[in-house]
Amino acid sequence: MIETVVKPAVVLGGDLGGTSTRVLVARADGRRLGTGRAGPGNPTSSPELAASSLAAALATALQDVDPACVDRVVLGVAGGSALASGPRREEFARVLSGAGLRVAPQYVGDVHVAYAAGTAAADGAVLVAGTGASVGQVRGGLLVRTASGHGWLLGDDGSGYWLGREAVRAALVALDAGEVPAGLPRTTLTLLAGLAGPQSLGEVPRAVDEPSRAAWTALLVRTDTSRSPVRKADLAG
Repeated sequence: MIETVVKPAVVLGGDLGGTSTRVLVARADGRRLGTGRAGPGNPTSSPELAASSLAAALATALQDVDPACVDRVVLGVAGGSALASGPRREEFARVLSGAGLRVAPQYVGDVHVAYAAGTAAADGAVLVAGTGASVGQVRGGLLVRTASGHGWLLGDDGSGYWLGREAVRAALVALDAGEVPAGLPRTTLTLLAGLAGPQSLGEVPRAVDEPSRAAWTALLVRTDTSRSPVRKADLAG
């Protein structure tokens, strides 16, 4: 009698967010086979980086794994609406096939990923508060309702982006009033001044006259707007 040996299924999961892209390859019994990490993977807020970040993370995660052995691919994607159709979806498909994967990916929202990472319970709720922010309700293992999570421009109140934006705005309000920002707005102004490099005005003063107020306002606006909008989330750290 010939004994049939059934190999454990191999799955690949990804967590593609506004800050980083993480990929894990594992057997169905839980044994890890490979991991990879790269830069921003949100195809909405970082469209110029998302696909290349996924490619880099896949290359590392699959370096000791035959991609043809992967039976299922599930990618949790922040800003995943950009993958519903069109060029971004096609770009991601090319990255996955280029990595040697032969199965079609399943895309799920980052809210669903966050819930699954926290519990195996079939019913519950999850709050995501990272670069973006959203809430989800799960019933029977399925995500049945969400709130917020509409991206940095339209929602995500309480997110890292929102905190950074409010701090920048508070610093500008203080400067517009002829005052020196204090507390978090002052810290934000100091951080952005440090990013200005050679154009920096040095340390944030304790008092401002009109010329220095105008100079600090221009430096703040110039430095902040020269960066990708979603990078405001960096200031929340």
